[in-house]
Amino acid sequence: MTKHVADNLGVIEALGEKSATIVGHDWGAPIAANSALLRPDVFCALALLSVPYSPRGARRRSEAFREMGSKEEFYIDYFQQPGRAEAEIEPDVSGWLLGFYYCASGDAPAPAAGGTMATIPRVGRMRDRSRSRKSCPAG
Repeated sequence: MTKHVADNLGVIEALGEKSATIVGHDWGAPIAANSALLRPDVFCALALLSVPYSPRGARRRSEAFREMGSKEEFYIDYFQQPGRAEAEIEPDVSGWLLGFYYCASGDAPAPAAGGTMATIPRVGRMRDRSRSRKSCPAG
């Protein structure tokens, strides 16, 4: 986390600024929050989108993520095993992203066999929940 905060400080310095408002969305929200907590002299305002501020607690977040998937695996837990997501994504990055973004859109039907796009069958892949598309929709 300290390296992420240092990266944010580097952006401010590279832009020639002394302070900034920082905005974090999803996985970026904890990074933005910690940037503001650790360097309030630089980050004078903070906005968090999608993920609320959650101070460190006695329970490991990875334990909570395991429980969030219930019978399936929560997507954040899926990314914790080194090489697993890479093995799935790297053979066809653009196709994987297309399926993922389509699945996240309002146009996609519900995933087959229940579940959500945020959970993966325990022995499955994220791609198993994606509906494949040949191309991006016109926009």
